[in-house]
Amino acid sequence: MASYTFETIDHPKNKFSFNFPLAKVWMTSPPKTPLGDDWKPNYCVLPEKHLNFIDEIKMFDVRPDDVWIAAFPKCGITIMQELVWLLKHDLDYDTANSVKTKVRCPFFELSSLTRDSLDHKEIKAMIDIVDERASPRIIKTHLPLAFLPEELWTKDPKIIYVIRDPKDVAVSYYHQYKMLHGYEGKLEDFCELFLEGLVAYTPFDSHVNEFYRMQERKNILFLRYEEMQADLRAIIRKTAKFCDKELSMEDIELLFDHLQPEKMRRNSACNQDDLVNRSTPRWSTNLPDYEIIRKAMVGTFREEMPVEYIVKFCQYIQGKFEPEIFKAHLEEDECCIKEKCEGCCSKDGENCCSKDGEGKECCCKCTEKCCKYLCLAMFRFESFGPTPIDCEGCKNYITVEVVRENAENNNNTNGEAAKKPRKMTIIDRYIPMAPRIKAMEVYDDDLWVMSFPKCGTTWTQEMAWLINNNLDYETAGKVDLSHRFPFMELSGVLSNYPPGSEDVVFNLPRPRHIKSHLTVDNLPDKMWTSKAKIIYVIRNPKDALLSFYHHYRNLVGYSGSKEVFFDTVMENKIIYAPFHQHVLDFYALRDNPKILILHFEDMKADLMSNLKKVCRFLEKEYTDEQLAKLAEHLSVENMRKNPTCNNEVHLNDARQYHKATFDTNFQFIRKGKAGAFKEEISEEYIKKIDAWTEENLKGSDFKFKF
Repeated sequence: MASYTFETIDHPKNKFSFNFPLAKVWMTSPPKTPLGDDWKPNYCVLPEKHLNFIDEIKMFDVRPDDVWIAAFPKCGITIMQELVWLLKHDLDYDTANSVKTKVRCPFFELSSLTRDSLDHKEIKAMIDIVDERASPRIIKTHLPLAFLPEELWTKDPKIIYVIRDPKDVAVSYYHQYKMLHGYEGKLEDFCELFLEGLVAYTPFDSHVNEFYRMQERKNILFLRYEEMQADLRAIIRKTAKFCDKELSMEDIELLFDHLQPEKMRRNSACNQDDLVNRSTPRWSTNLPDYEIIRKAMVGTFREEMPVEYIVKFCQYIQGKFEPEIFKAHLEEDECCIKEKCEGCCSKDGENCCSKDGEGKECCCKCTEKCCKYLCLAMFRFESFGPTPIDCEGCKNYITVEVVRENAENNNNTNGEAAKKPRKMTIIDRYIPMAPRIKAMEVYDDDLWVMSFPKCGTTWTQEMAWLINNNLDYETAGKVDLSHRFPFMELSGVLSNYPPGSEDVVFNLPRPRHIKSHLTVDNLPDKMWTSKAKIIYVIRNPKDALLSFYHHYRNLVGYSGSKEVFFDTVMENKIIYAPFHQHVLDFYALRDNPKILILHFEDMKADLMSNLKKVCRFLEKEYTDEQLAKLAEHLSVENMRKNPTCNNEVHLNDARQYHKATFDTNFQFIRKGKAGAFKEEISEEYIKKIDAWTEENLKGSDFKFKF
């Protein structure tokens, strides 16, 4: 018999629409685990109903060929259930798409969480169901170490344990608490309960720390949710190796595709629609749009968690965890946890967080007002609802405005107008990326190629990479341009693209070559203190808009007319808008020696002279013969025939996802000429675009070239 004590939790912030009694449960004798004397006694919050199952769980018959998937709730366990089940069942996608995950990979302690109102006749104690399941069993659990079956540590089955940034965990768990348990409190109340260890399965820190201390055991695979999001293919390979499964490249790609959050969300076998449908009508906290697989992104806590709670969670991470576990997350929000600025604030708190221009003096004693420069507090996000160009590939448009004045940035802009905050249109997937990009490291040998979309970026990338890499045509012919010169914020501008594109850039070997379409305001702060170089490309708006229309239709899935698309762009409701302000803010930096302004039309008219201009800018010397060869390589015809430049991977994805709008003759590098707008844009819209341009260039000496 297991020896335990318990204490019923009675807390005013634990507000539910129904009776959901929770208790702190302590095991009073040390569990027989590999930690031995290193185990530190602690409680776990569990439903009081769980007390009926403690003995049965502790004495459960474990099998050596079991795979146990363990994690605190909302740490990415669903994707691991799906992956491991497929690995252990010969990639049987037919069954995976028709039989629910909870049937294939049962939730071990579910019986202690179900309510009488949700029980139905086919359910019996889940522990018995798991016990009767044929091998190999894939078993899900959220229980901490001391509450698991004792035979886990004598039979040595495989155990996969997944962790996630506790800030993201808390926000995601809050939404699930509302849906599954009828929780009626606010997010702030839930965060307090989470930090105090008063919600189910807490304390989070002891849950994670105990498994972390066993991560070197051969039968335990310790994974991070953030790594899954950044490089899912690598996680697939690592998990397959752990499960003794050999995979071909084709197998990995099929798994990668199957495990995409959007696909899993649409797969009712994974998304537990029946559970949501049974739960949400019962509570006053009805969440009609809730899905078990919610955002499946990193850093989205910043969209909802107030700044003072980000500070509290940073303190919690610093004080409660093994130093290396969440080190990266502390570094991202480091200004939250520096205890240095006692007495540094002015009376109204306005001066705190700005002592060194980067918020390094901010501390955990600050108020929210004092910490206004923290994390997402430097941004203002606004949603403006549906647009006429919404489609599967790009939806949920927002504007982002950098509301923090940054002295370093302002010192490198030209005139008072450039110092005013700008609104940039983007989609909501960019939100968690914004502070990471703003705070990213920028190196002196970085080379950035930038523009508003469809202004000659790809052409310039290939040119700049070759000039900067000693005309290495061999590598350029083998390695895709998207790998040599990755698009930093790609995950933040396509609704169906996997997250983590910024991590690819962060981890590039130096010298890094980086593509971006971000506005001046949204560039990293350290851009202006480094010697990194930027090549910015400008194209006349009529050609740029026409090319962008074809891009949206074929690569994003837009199915409307050119005219509606143009009108929407002119209303600034397209990613990276406003178009003219994007150009003018970079044009204002034209005298900065680290910035080179190029015009698409000039490159078309005289490529050789522009190649020499780029060579001078990058401090490279080549003969005229070498540059003539480069010019030939960069011809539109050769670029279009070059699979490493023509974005064949994205084109293949688009053919699959946007069959209704994809033109089978479409090429990423389309016509590549100046003045193509005359062939496709009506006279009426040429005049409208000209008038729009004239209005937006008032007061500027800048002129587009045609």
